[in-house]
Amino acid sequence: MTATETKQTVTPGPWKIDGDRDQDFGLCIVQESTGGVICQIESTPGYGTADELNAQLICAAPDMKAALDALMDGFVDGSIKFTKKRWADSDPNHPANVLMCTAIAKAEGR
Repeated sequence: MTATETKQTVTPGPWKIDGDRDQDFGLCIVQESTGGVICQIESTPGYGTADELNAQLICAAPDMKAALDALMDGFVDGSIKFTKKRWADSDPNHPANVLMCTAIAKAEGR
C-alpha cells in the first residue's frame, strides 16, 4: 500500500488568501474553485506581515502534502534512489526520512 492510498480526504487545493471576505476578522483561506472557507486568521495588531506569511504557509499545505506523498511513494517503490552511498538504501532513521514521515503523519492527524 502506498502513502497516497492511505491518505485521508481533505479539502483539495489550490487554496488562496481572500482578505476581502471578512474585514473584521482577518484573512480567510478559501478553496479556489468553490470559494469555500478553509480557515480564518484573526488579524493581530502589529502582526500584519506575520499574519500574511502564516496565510501563505497554510495555502501551500495541499501542495506540500502532495509533494511529501510523492516522495514517500518514490522511496517505497524504489523509483527514488539516494545518490550518495550510505550504510543502507532504506535507512528509516535518516533525518530527512524521519522529518518526511513526521510531517505526513501530522498532516493526516496521526
